[in-house]
Amino acid sequence: MASTVRCRVADLPRQWRDGVGRLANPTGVVILPIHLDWSPPGREWDLSVAAHRRRVSELVLENGTERDVVEWLDPAQLRADFDDMVLPRSVLEVWQPWFDAA
Repeated sequence: MASTVRCRVADLPRQWRDGVGRLANPTGVVILPIHLDWSPPGREWDLSVAAHRRRVSELVLENGTERDVVEWLDPAQLRADFDDMVLPRSVLEVWQPWFDAA
C-alpha cells in the first residue's frame, strides 16, 4: 500500500520554510505522540543522538501534519540530516524540491 503524505511544504508557515527563527526547537529526550510513533508507544528519543534525531524526522515527515512538522522539526537540522534519512518515495517527491532549494 502506498503511503499518503499528510503534510505539504507549501502549507507550512513561511517562517519555518525559510528557516527564519525557530517556531519550535525540541531538544533532549522526547516522546512523540501516538499518531506519529505508534510502535512501541511511549518510546523515548534522545535528539542529541543523530540516529534518533533522523528517525524522529522520518516519522514526522511520514506521518505528521503541518502542525507536527512545525512543532517537532528544526528546518536547518532537517536539511543537515536529510542525506542520511530513509524516506518513502511519496515523501521524497513532496519534500525533495525544498531540500534541493537549499
